[in-house]
Amino acid sequence: MDIFSFPLEDIVIGKIKCNESKYLEVENLEVILPKLECINGVCQKINPSIKKDIFFLDMKIKPEEHKELILKIQEIENKIISLLENEHFNKINYFFESSLSNSDIKNVFKSSLLESNENYYYLRTKLPHDNIKFLIPIINEDLSFIEDIKFGVGLNLSIICSGLWFLNQKVGLSWNVSKIII
Repeated sequence: MDIFSFPLEDIVIGKIKCNESKYLEVENLEVILPKLECINGVCQKINPSIKKDIFFLDMKIKPEEHKELILKIQEIENKIISLLENEHFNKINYFFESSLSNSDIKNVFKSSLLESNENYYYLRTKLPHDNIKFLIPIINEDLSFIEDIKFGVGLNLSIICSGLWFLNQKVGLSWNVSKIII
């Protein structure tokens, strides 16, 4: 569903999951983004908490061009914060060494809109893989491999929230790419 028509009331906080890492499920949150510029192509780093490579795309969001998108992402994040404060407070305290009060949740929440030094935001989207291949369909005519996505390429992404991450006394949304349209 297009991010601009996504109904906030569909968002559901699920169970605490303990796989390679501990996280809190977020259900029913999959959206299609408008065409955005890929900042660096496919990037890779080690996730130290699970000692596994993660691959990701950072998508540029310019405040002067993407005001509606920024507001919609903030609305989604505020809905998640509200659900955590009002309905799932006990679940969030499971992840923190000290007990939080309801009013602390907004202070420990890290936005998905990451700031750059160049007057724009970026949204980090992870590329699911099984250590051998990427698990995302690409719909295009020219490129056939995710590795061909380079700096400055315009992409439409379908993204799904895989859950809430908890690290260093912070919490935030984790976004996975579910489809790439070039």
